[in-house]
Amino acid sequence: MKNQLVLISLILAMFTSFAQDVQDETKSAAAPQDTTVASNFSHNRVNIHFGGAFTNNIYKRIPAPEIRQSYSLGAIFEIGYSYFFNQHWGIGIGVGVSNIHAKANLNLMGVQENAGGDEYVPEGYTPSNYDLLYTTNDLFEKQYVTAIEVPLTAQFEWRFNNKIGLWAAMGLKGYFPVYNHSMMSNGELITKGYDEYLDVLYQDMEQHGFTTYDFEGGNGRTKLRCSLDFQSDFGAIFALNNKVDFYTGLFCSIGFLDILPKDENKHTFIENNTDLTKGIKYNGLLGSDYHDQFNKRQENIDNGISVRTKWHLLQVGVKVGIHINADLKSEKSLKKRFYEEMMKKAATPCVEKTTEVVYIIPQCPEGYDDDDEGDDNGNGNGKKMSPQEKKNIKELAESLSKIKILFDLDKDIPKITEQNDHIDNAVEVLKKDKSLYVIIEGYTCDLGTEEHNRDLAQRRSESIKRIFIEKGVPENQIRTAAYTVKDKENKNNITEPSREEHRAAIFRIMKK
Repeated sequence: MKNQLVLISLILAMFTSFAQDVQDETKSAAAPQDTTVASNFSHNRVNIHFGGAFTNNIYKRIPAPEIRQSYSLGAIFEIGYSYFFNQHWGIGIGVGVSNIHAKANLNLMGVQENAGGDEYVPEGYTPSNYDLLYTTNDLFEKQYVTAIEVPLTAQFEWRFNNKIGLWAAMGLKGYFPVYNHSMMSNGELITKGYDEYLDVLYQDMEQHGFTTYDFEGGNGRTKLRCSLDFQSDFGAIFALNNKVDFYTGLFCSIGFLDILPKDENKHTFIENNTDLTKGIKYNGLLGSDYHDQFNKRQENIDNGISVRTKWHLLQVGVKVGIHINADLKSEKSLKKRFYEEMMKKAATPCVEKTTEVVYIIPQCPEGYDDDDEGDDNGNGNGKKMSPQEKKNIKELAESLSKIKILFDLDKDIPKITEQNDHIDNAVEVLKKDKSLYVIIEGYTCDLGTEEHNRDLAQRRSESIKRIFIEKGVPENQIRTAAYTVKDKENKNNITEPSREEHRAAIFRIMKK
C-alpha cells in the first residue's frame, strides 16, 4: 500500500508541474488584445463520472466444464481536474475508485503436493507423506477487486452550439489494487489424500481433513500487482446551464501489465489448516497457482491444451456524470431566461408607431397594434397587418432571438452560437417577405476612445451584414447601425453589466 501511494504522489506531482509550465507558455504567447475569452468558455474544469463496465476475469482462462456460468462486472467513480488551453484541447488528471465483481460455478480438480507433515519419512524420499487431492462440485465463487485509478489524459471538446457537444479523452491510467478477495457462496468440496510411499488413498477421514464439505462461506485474500493501462472515453455533453454540463458516453481501458501475483507470491487454491480439526482452509482462485497446476497436468496428459496464466485487465462500459466550468458564475438556464424575458416584454407593444421598429424580444403577442383597420385582406399602407405578415414577423423574430453574437476585445470577427439553423431560417423569411428588413446594430464596451469604438461598432455590424448578404438576402433588406457606451441605445438595449455583453450585435426588425 505504501508503494502504491508513492506512485500516485509522483504521478500527481509530475502532472501538476507539466500543466503549470504549459499554462505559463500559453499565457506568454497570447497577444495582448486576446486576453479575454468568450463568456461561455472556461479554462478550468472539474469532471465527476460514475459508471459500469463489462470486464474480463481469470475464470475465462479455464475451459468448460471446469468453469461454467462465469461473469464479471465493474463499477467506477472518479473525479478529475482539466485545464483547457483553448475551446477544444486540454489535459486532465483524476483519481477514482473501481470495483470488479466476478462470479463463477467451479467444477475443479486439483492436487496440492507435499501437503502432509515430514514425520516417518524414509531416507531418500521427499519430506511429505501425502498429496492433498480436491474436487469441487457446483461450487460458486465470488471475486472482489477494489482499486484506485489515476488517469492522465489529453482531452478534446467540440460544441455544436450552447446546448450540445462532443467530449473525448485518451491517455494512460495507473491501476493500483488495494483490496482483493475470493468468497465461496455455496457448493461442495471433496478432499482426499494420497501417500506415495505407502501407495494409500485416504478418504472419509474427517479428523484428518479428508471428507466432503458443504461450503456456505469462507474467503481468502490476495495481493495483486499494479498496472499501467491505456484508457479512452468518448461521449456527448448537454448543457444544463452555462456552468454545468451533463455527460454520457462510452469508455474502454486495457492493462499493459499482468496484475496477478508473481509466482513466489501465489497461494494454493485450498490447504489444510494447522489444526486439522478445523478442516480445510479456503484461499480462492484469485491469486492462486491453479492455472499453473492446470497447465502442468495437461503437459502430463500430453494433449497440448494450456491456459493463460496472466491477467491484463480489460474494461468496456458506460459513464455518466457532470462537467463543471470552474471559471464561470452560474446563470439561469437558457430556457428559464427565455421565458422570463418573454414575460417581461409581453406587455409592451410590438410596433412603435413613431419609429416603425418591430421589437420582438423574443415573441410578439397576438394582435400587435389593433388601432388601425385594414382592408378586407388586412394589407398595408398604415393598415392592420395581415395574419401572414404577423406570421412572417413572428417566425423571423423567433430565429433571430436565438442567435447570440459576441466579439473578442477590439475584434470585429463574430462568434456566433447556433448560427447555421437560425440564421438560415431568418434568411428564408427575409427572402419570401420583401416588406421586412433588419437593422443590425453593433455595440462596444467602455474600453478605448470614442472615435475608435464608433468605427469598431460599425465594422462589427457590417461583418454580420455580410453573412446575410452572402446567404442571398438583398442588400436593401439589411441596414446597419453603430453605438458606443455614450449612446442611450447602449444603456437601454444592453442589460447585462459585464463588458463582454457590450461587445455584441443586436437585431431589430422593421416593416416597410
